[in-house]
Amino acid sequence: MSKIFLLSPLPPPVGGIASWTVNVLDYYQSNGNVTIVHQDTAVKSRAITDSGVASRVIAGSKDALGIIASFYQLIRNHKPDVIHMTSSGSMGLWRDLLLSLLASFYRIPIVIHFRFGRIPEISRLNNWEWKLLKRVVSLTSAVMVLDNETHQVLSASGFENIYNIPNPVSGSVAKLLNKDNQVINEDNYARVEIIFVGHVVKNKGVFELVKACSLLSNVDELLLIGPYEDDVKESLLKSTAGTSVKISLLGVLTKEDILAQMRSASMLVLPSYSEGFPNVIIEAMAMKCPVIATNVGAIASMLDAGSEKPCGIVIEPKDVQSLVEAINVMITDTAKTELFKENAFSKVKEQYTLEKVCSQYEKVWDIAYQQGKAKNV
Repeated sequence: MSKIFLLSPLPPPVGGIASWTVNVLDYYQSNGNVTIVHQDTAVKSRAITDSGVASRVIAGSKDALGIIASFYQLIRNHKPDVIHMTSSGSMGLWRDLLLSLLASFYRIPIVIHFRFGRIPEISRLNNWEWKLLKRVVSLTSAVMVLDNETHQVLSASGFENIYNIPNPVSGSVAKLLNKDNQVINEDNYARVEIIFVGHVVKNKGVFELVKACSLLSNVDELLLIGPYEDDVKESLLKSTAGTSVKISLLGVLTKEDILAQMRSASMLVLPSYSEGFPNVIIEAMAMKCPVIATNVGAIASMLDAGSEKPCGIVIEPKDVQSLVEAINVMITDTAKTELFKENAFSKVKEQYTLEKVCSQYEKVWDIAYQQGKAKNV
């Protein structure tokens, strides 16, 4: 097994899966004996923040047709040993199904890498998305997931070869891990600056975050980093009318600028309704930026919530009061905040480096390859 065909998005647009793709491609350009052939599956025909059903269907169909055509040509030209396909679910599963069927026709083993945290929810709903997801999984040799609950749900549904593997930090972040702690840890308790990094949309919990900050007199500024639509910006600013909270929407920043913001911020808050394994959290952990996030996807496991070495505070989604209390703890209990930072920093170094995570990918690729060889005998 030496050639992997990776189907995953690249920037633009920005996003967690796209950042992961950049990290993995950078790593394999200079490490290991594996050759990666990559196909970009990024959304190109609509804004990533546009959640309208009609635009998603029309743009998604257009993008999917182009991806399938390129996929066919790449299979014929490169003859990969294993296909590694990332998936964000929803209507994209139709594309995943067609690609999996095509891979099966050419007898190439496929690994599906689910990059979202809604699988337990859709399994309970038993809706069209769940049925389609199960059909896709039935065509694959192995499945990669990002959290324990998803692993349990798929295993309970009778599927085998399910592997729970975390995201790695980027090479640039890894370099900072090896620098002097004082360079990374730029403490600032005199001015309270909260940052959010992600798509500035409702299901990321930004309205709850703004509401929580407006209820706290000891928050100096909230920085929202990431792409946004003008109507969302207008609604957020309008919701703060008559309050003292200062909100700055910074838009899309470079990775270097985001890391710099993390090093100087009082905390990162990610109050999402749904997540998989958000890269922004492990980046904040590496930068010793205290983290508050919601109990969705792999976040509770990432932050070791409830353990003897917690790495941050985990709350339930849409709970403004709990968010207010968590922010206040980070501001007022400096001893606890420092403990979170040290625990988080140590965990990233021990578990989330590219070398450690990519070695797990390679084991799964080899399992899929060996299974494919056995079936084709």
